[in-house]
Amino acid sequence: MAQHDYNIANQSGADFRADLNNALSAIVTVNSGATEPSTTFAHQLWVDTANSVLKIRNAADNAWITTGVSITASNTFTGDLTGNVTGNVTGNVTGNVTGDLTGNADTATTLATARTISLSGDVVGSASFDGSANIDIDTVVQINSITLGTDTTGDYVESLSGGTGVTVTGGTGEGSTPSVAIGQAVATTDDVTFNIITASEEFIGDLEGGIRFNAKADGALSKGDVVYISGVSGDVPTVGQAKADDASKMPAFGLALSDANDNAALQVVTFGTIEELDTSGVSEGQILYVSTTAGAYTTTAPTGESSQIQNIGKVIRSHASAGSIKVGGAGRSNATPNLDNGKIFIGNGSNQSSTATLDTSIVVENTNLYYTTTRANTDFDTRLATKDTGDLAEGTNLYYTTARANTAIDTRVTKSYVDALNVDADTLDGLDSTAFDPAGEALALAIALG
Repeated sequence: MAQHDYNIANQSGADFRADLNNALSAIVTVNSGATEPSTTFAHQLWVDTANSVLKIRNAADNAWITTGVSITASNTFTGDLTGNVTGNVTGNVTGNVTGDLTGNADTATTLATARTISLSGDVVGSASFDGSANIDIDTVVQINSITLGTDTTGDYVESLSGGTGVTVTGGTGEGSTPSVAIGQAVATTDDVTFNIITASEEFIGDLEGGIRFNAKADGALSKGDVVYISGVSGDVPTVGQAKADDASKMPAFGLALSDANDNAALQVVTFGTIEELDTSGVSEGQILYVSTTAGAYTTTAPTGESSQIQNIGKVIRSHASAGSIKVGGAGRSNATPNLDNGKIFIGNGSNQSSTATLDTSIVVENTNLYYTTTRANTDFDTRLATKDTGDLAEGTNLYYTTARANTAIDTRVTKSYVDALNVDADTLDGLDSTAFDPAGEALALAIALG
C-alpha cells in the first residue's frame, strides 16, 4: 500500500529513483491506504483499506464517490448503491432494494413466511402464496352485490308484468321462472279468437266474420239498421239510416253493429257476417235490399224511379235473436235504376242518362217533321182541297157521282120493292102510291132504305 503526491522534484539520481518508485507503487496499489491521499486529483482512484471499498474522486475534486466494490472478497458489492444499474447482476444481494428491478433471477426461493391473498367486497375469496407456485383464488359473488344497469352492461329484465288480457306468474325475483298466458292457445295451428284486430299496414290471410269500420251515429241507431255515410266528424265518418227513395241517403255502406245514441261511437259491418240479430221476419237465403223505410231492409226490390235499388246482403240464419246476415254490396246502388211505366232512358245535355215520357216532345226533328194533330189536319186540308174524284183511281169498287147514285136508286127502289116493305105511300107527302116517284124526296128514300 502506498500513496504519493505525484510530484517528483528535481533531485539527485538515487533520490529521484526512490521517489519515482514510490509514485509507481502508489499507482499500482491504487493509492491504497486507511486515509485518503494528501494530494488528490479529479477522477483519482483510492482503495480505502479502512472500509475495504474502492472509491473514486469526483470531477470537481472535492469529494469521494464510493463504488461499493469490496476489496476483501471476489464479486462482492459492499455498501449502499444509489442510482440506476444497467447490466446483469451476478451474485447474492444482501440488504434492501429500493426501486424497480427489471430482468429475471436465475433462481428464486420461497417466501420465508407464506402470505394469504384475500379478496373482499362484492366478490370474496382467498389463497395462500409462498412463492413456490402460482395460485388460483376461488371467488364468490355476494348476494345483492351487483346492481343491474350500474355494475353490468347490456340489456336486462328486472321484472315481468302482464298487460290487458295477459297474465304473468313468477315474473320477479332471482331464480324465478316467469310464465305468460293470454287465456287461449296461440300456436300457429290453433284457432284464436280476438275481439278487434287492428293492422297498421296490411293484413294478409283469410278472414272470418265481418269487416267493420269505426263511425259516429248521425241520429239514434239500432243494431242491424242499414246506414249510409252522412258526413265526417274529425277523421271519423258519420252514419245515418239509409232510405232507398232519398238520393241524399244512399247508397248504404253496411249495417250498424250495435245500438247507438246520436253522436255516439259505433262500428259498421260493411262486408261479411253480422250476428245476433232478429231476422225472424225473413227467411234463410233471401236477398235483402235497402228499403224505402229509413234504416230498414226488405226482401223486395223497391219500385218507382225515386227509389234506388241496392242489394245489401243475404239472410244466413232466420231467428228471433240469433239471426245472421251476410253483408255485401255496400257503397253502390244498381247502375240501372227503376223505370216508370211509359218512360224511357235518354241522354241529356250533360251526356248522362235521364228518364223522359215517350212522346214526340223528346224526339229531335230534322228535315222530316213528326206529325202533331194540328200539323196533320192542316196538311190534309191543304192537300185535299186541290183534289176531286178525277184524282182517284177506280178499282172494282166505283166511287159515286150524282148520275151513278140516281141510276142505282132508280134500279133498286121500285114500286114492288116499296110495296114489299108494307109502307103506305099515302102517308108520304100526300102522294098516293100510284104516283110515287123513286127519284123523289130524300125522306121517302131514307124510309125506303130503312
